[in-house]
Amino acid sequence: MLSLSRLTRIIGGGIKDADRPLIAQLGGDDPQTMLRAARLLEPYVDAIDINFGCPTEDAKRGGQKSHSPRCRRFGAYLLPDVPLVERIVGTLAAGLRRVPVTAKIRLREHRAATLEVAGAIEQAGAVALCVHGRTANQRPKYAARDPSGASGLAPSWAGITDVRRAVGIPVIANGGIETMADALRCLEETGCAAVMSAEALLE
Repeated sequence: MLSLSRLTRIIGGGIKDADRPLIAQLGGDDPQTMLRAARLLEPYVDAIDINFGCPTEDAKRGGQKSHSPRCRRFGAYLLPDVPLVERIVGTLAAGLRRVPVTAKIRLREHRAATLEVAGAIEQAGAVALCVHGRTANQRPKYAARDPSGASGLAPSWAGITDVRRAVGIPVIANGGIETMADALRCLEETGCAAVMSAEALLE
């Protein structure tokens, strides 16, 4: 199993910059197009992350006609297509010469489906996996339709723990982390290598 300290050394590459390690995230549905984009970024970053987690309508519709008309979907809407997810990760992991590949996912509706895609990502060559503890349908936009209200939007740290136990690469927990106390509790409950907090910190 790859430890977080080892992962940090791999990704950081010994660069002594306050803003390093720097990871670029890509979203798309064509492995070769994504590899070309990743190779353009490769000289300037320490890792490439693949976005299998975005639940927005843009991700559901795919690329804009002006700049990516062939992209049909990206983010969390790729997760049902496990062979495609595996091809994307495998193509980038094999095709990049200097930097490793990581990925971010959301939970699927069923535990087995989540573990299947997490395992496929690991086997395809990702060195770390970030797991957001909600499904693509658990978004504030859908709260009014959810009879359980706000509780239906709560992240499942247990679901993240399932992934952490099933794979041998470091897992980063995401979702429901607004304070340092949340981060520490999440680490304790999930056993993950790290936590990620995005919107809560920006807000």
